[in-house]
Amino acid sequence: MFAPRLLWIIMWFWLSVSYSLPLFFPDSLYWVSAANVLVSVSLGLLFLFIWLVRPFSIQSSLAKWVCIYIGWVALASIFSPYVWENWLRTAGYFIAQASLILAVLLGSRLLDVNNAFLLAGRAYVLGTILTTINLVLPGAEQSTRFGSEELLHPNSLGFLYATTLLFLLFSPLYRSVPLRIATIISFFVLLTLTFSKTSIIAVLSAVGVAIIFQRGWRKTVYALGILIVVGVSFWFLGDYIQEQTQTYLSNQYLVTTLTGRTVLWGWVVEMVSKRPWFGYGYATFRDIFSPYSLDLGFSLPAVQAHNAYLDALFTGGYPGLFLFCLVVFKVIVSLIAGVRKMKIKGPAWSSFLVAIAILILIRSITEGTLNLGRDFLILAGTAFLAEAWSLRKAKEALGRKISNV
Repeated sequence: MFAPRLLWIIMWFWLSVSYSLPLFFPDSLYWVSAANVLVSVSLGLLFLFIWLVRPFSIQSSLAKWVCIYIGWVALASIFSPYVWENWLRTAGYFIAQASLILAVLLGSRLLDVNNAFLLAGRAYVLGTILTTINLVLPGAEQSTRFGSEELLHPNSLGFLYATTLLFLLFSPLYRSVPLRIATIISFFVLLTLTFSKTSIIAVLSAVGVAIIFQRGWRKTVYALGILIVVGVSFWFLGDYIQEQTQTYLSNQYLVTTLTGRTVLWGWVVEMVSKRPWFGYGYATFRDIFSPYSLDLGFSLPAVQAHNAYLDALFTGGYPGLFLFCLVVFKVIVSLIAGVRKMKIKGPAWSSFLVAIAILILIRSITEGTLNLGRDFLILAGTAFLAEAWSLRKAKEALGRKISNV
């Protein structure tokens, strides 16, 4: 089982550290994309090879619906004339995402669930640390918020820190309590510095709800701990938060349009009315939106719809939106089933499942990457693990019933 463990670690490390690739090669973004595709496809193929050598039954109703949605997106892309203008890029992105989805599915079945969560968390946190180091290296371009507007947007960085915080909060990644507390405070400070409003609100909401699933004295400890972390961070960064908030509120356009999102959403609905059945295909948003960007008040063309459901609508039309919502519903069902059956001593993975679902679902309102993007990979990965846990418990219950007959 060494090979699946190693590949699982590499994959989750890659999901976080790959954020920093554009910082290394700011003038070679084409090769950055090529490297992303190469690594993603390699991971998918290696997991597939392991499965072919030692085949096993993959029982996953969620995977079936994910495959159906991926199939529809592929079909919509084939029928879109906009895809064929840059078909090689679109095919690369699409195959890379499909490969990673396959990798998280097979990995969730090859590894012990509890161990898989721990390995994923440790690898993901390490990648986040290295990404942060790369960002603060001398010469790295910074914006007024922590991050780089062109190479590593503060909103993307905010999501990276938010998911890292959930791993740190609800899993025993480090035995040292002081080290764990220090890393939690550090990453919350970094999250605040990105001033990614959606990620900050989402992670606080997610943690608040997830604390309910803690037992006994853990609820009180977690609640007090979170209050202290948030209080210290906001006190330390008070001037910065006040400055960013005043800058945002002083611009009525940003406030009334949610930083231009409502304008973008209106444009998406109007464009989809021209192609309601198949949409415009995968990874075509930037190319199609670019000619309209300046007229709609965007200095740079948006690369996604900044709403996962509208992004799915743009990609695959109304049938695509229906299938996407069905996949999200199946993910939630799998997570709920996992939460109800997870009774692990020590790490409260049930709290992690609740928190990660709330974080990503809130974020899906203002970001489109739940539509076969990074958000989808993380949510699907945790849902596949929860599904594997539920199947394992069901088999154990059946075994006990048979033995008692």
